[in-house]
Amino acid sequence: SDLSFQLEAMLRESLARNPKRVGILNLWMGPVPIVFLFRARHVKVLLESSSLISKPTWYDRISEWIGLGLLTSTGDKWHSRRKLITPTFHFNVLKGYCEVFVAQGRVFVDQLESVADSGREVDLFPFIKRCALDIICETAMGTQLNTQTGGSTEYCDAVTRISAIIFESFLFPWLWFTPTWYATGKGFEFDRLVRMTQSFTMKVIHERRRNMEEDGLFDDVSGIDESKSKKNVFIDMLLLRQRANALTDEDI
Repeated sequence: SDLSFQLEAMLRESLARNPKRVGILNLWMGPVPIVFLFRARHVKVLLESSSLISKPTWYDRISEWIGLGLLTSTGDKWHSRRKLITPTFHFNVLKGYCEVFVAQGRVFVDQLESVADSGREVDLFPFIKRCALDIICETAMGTQLNTQTGGSTEYCDAVTRISAIIFESFLFPWLWFTPTWYATGKGFEFDRLVRMTQSFTMKVIHERRRNMEEDGLFDDVSGIDESKSKKNVFIDMLLLRQRANALTDEDI
């Protein structure tokens, strides 16, 4: 979006004025300071911390969309969710997703080849976005959207627009207040798109559960072994743990 390009321009300008300060940079967006980390050792400390998990108020808007999960929660809930999800990121589980990565990567390359000889500047972001969404939907939800090849783009478009609205709400202070949030129309559009994406996700959950019940996978919950998994769908692994961990569909 134009806003992201403006932020990038401001960041580049700040770096140009302070060429020696490339480790940590504080950039003010109105009354809000934003800290950028440029060195791996700084980022490593932040990412490996199990105590620096409290989120700023900006995440409140994100939580309205995706709920209180590992990304948006803090405290005991964050620790319990991390403990639950960590086994699903076992190396062999991720290795099982390589087939999807390769297949969608080839589609991505084919899409780029179709515009490579056009002789004009091409914005790669839409291509990367569609590829990433196709990968995450197939590996996490077991659903093939095929947005790269002209399949359904409704969910992709909704996610893109929600992300843009959230970004705008970060930047413009008048959108921090509920009356102006809705008076500008952003709030109503945001709510509508969130309902659509959540409806899609719940539909996938119900379909996956029905398929698993028909296959008798719930008869032996211990039957799944991430360390030996060839190609487990992320949502299936959560559904198998749903009863034992008292998870609701909204939690998933």
